Amino acid sequence: DIPEFEIENVKANSVSIGKPHIYTILTKYKNIDRERYYKDMDNLDTDDLKLDTIEVINIANKIGAKVILAHPIEIMEEHNLNFYQIDKLIGYLKECGLDEVETHHSKHDKYYYEEFHKMALKYNLSESMGSDYHGERVKPGVDIGICYKR
Repeated sequence: DIPEFEIENVKANSVSIGKPHIYTILTKYKNIDRERYYKDMDNLDTDDLKLDTIEVINIANKIGAKVILAHPIEIMEEHNLNFYQIDKLIGYLKECGLDEVETHHSKHDKYYYEEFHKMALKYNLSESMGSDYHGERVKPGVDIGICYKR
């Protein structure tokens, strides 16, 4: 059981509640192995919780929000996609209202950055970046990033 005040605290300080937030709360009350936690969470049947991507893009566009495809490398890994396939997906999402693609990520080496950068240029998308830092306890070995505007 997670105390209600913990949930309210995350809601007050975050745009959304995700696995990293829940993990951080749970570790305050119990020693939980990080790898096991993420494996268990990834194996949950959450089909009833998923939203239609195009419907979300349409809603975001209607309210003037920016639509950003975050972590494309993780999408590739999760769905066993190659660069040709992720390129086609990004092109399709652009047609549906995608505004940006994350080109800089802690899992991206120079090659991955260049590939996603080319896709951003090809589809006239802005580029976003992030270290995917969620704290040392949640993402050991991933440091908070520093961004420089070119």
